[in-house]
Amino acid sequence: MYALFQTIDLALSIFTWILIGSAIFSWLYAFNVINSSNRFVATLGQFFHNVTEPALRPIRRFMPDLGGIDISPVILLLITLQRLHWINTDAVGIQRPIVWMASAALVFSTVAIARVVSAINDPIRQLRKAQNEVSAGNLNAAVKIY
Repeated sequence: MYALFQTIDLALSIFTWILIGSAIFSWLYAFNVINSSNRFVATLGQFFHNVTEPALRPIRRFMPDLGGIDISPVILLLITLQRLHWINTDAVGIQRPIVWMASAALVFSTVAIARVVSAINDPIRQLRKAQNEVSAGNLNAAVKIY
């Protein structure tokens, strides 16, 4: 039974490192640091996507649209680390409240980011709607300015 728990622990540890590698790879890819037309880079990206996407998809389904910011890997990483008991068993004394406060700060910052992004997206949606109406011939289109 102990060997089974060690195997699960090893699998979750490997998945954690793959998740971190996937996040770093996505940043390098997004900022054009690595050559996206390179076959090895494309294969590596496909590997990361195939391994992490089944676990990230349910989290993304419940997350609000944050624009270009995807924090689902961070949430999955926290869940994985909690499953590995890194948070509960290694945190002693003052460390446990700090970990919980950091988790609460992550949740509150996610809500704040979602509200800021929605506040930015709403006027942009109104402008696009008015632009489409003007393109369609309705010159009486109006946009409410805040």
